[in-house]
Amino acid sequence: MAQIKINRSTARVADTQAPNLSALRLDTNLFTNYSRAISSIGKVVEDAAKKTQKTQDLNDLRALVIEANKSVMVASNNYKNSSNIADVDSFYDEVHLNKFKPLLKDYNTNVQSLFATELYKTTNSTGMKLYASILNKHGEVTQEGIKNDLFKLNILESRNNPYDRKKAQDQKDLIFNDPETLNVFGEVELNKLIQDSILQTKMMQYSNRIKNSPMDILKLGEENIASDVANETLAKSIIQNAQNTLISKSIQEDTINKLEIKA
Repeated sequence: MAQIKINRSTARVADTQAPNLSALRLDTNLFTNYSRAISSIGKVVEDAAKKTQKTQDLNDLRALVIEANKSVMVASNNYKNSSNIADVDSFYDEVHLNKFKPLLKDYNTNVQSLFATELYKTTNSTGMKLYASILNKHGEVTQEGIKNDLFKLNILESRNNPYDRKKAQDQKDLIFNDPETLNVFGEVELNKLIQDSILQTKMMQYSNRIKNSPMDILKLGEENIASDVANETLAKSIIQNAQNTLISKSIQEDTINKLEIKA
């Protein structure tokens, strides 16, 4: 029968080393001191932030106002040549506070409130200047339009056709008696407009008569013409034009006669 032989080991189990507790205490102390330092710095920063919040808000406000002013200026320039009063409302729509919400979203309520106040001041000032400019332009365009209409009617009234003259006179009366015309020109300028229209019509009539019969104008005489147009200088000019036209016609007739003789 076989036998099993068990050899006993002579090796010893190694002793377990105790942890280095002094090193662990050093790491814990370092972490604690670090945390206290960070906390202390955070408190300093927090206190400084509270003390400088007012000036920081103003700094933020300045930056926002600079950006807003650019938008206000662009919007104003869009309508600088306009004569349409309704464009003032369009300007205010373009620079409404709601348009700047994306710009304000990262700022506190105090900055947003300050910005709203500054925006109102800027848009109100710019808007009133724009209104004055557009109103003035509107007046100029309206006046120019009325003057152009009158010029066409003056030409119509200067014709020899009685129907055309009467039609032109009636339409001119409508313009002159329209309260809106008075609002546009004012009393002094409206009276001047009426007198200018009368004179311009007469000058056109004389010009037509000179073309048709310069001799009739010369027979009428400078004194009578001056009384009619209430201007001696214009009367002399009318007489001079009649003389020049008469001379020109005489030369043309002589030339034609010579050509006919040669033929």
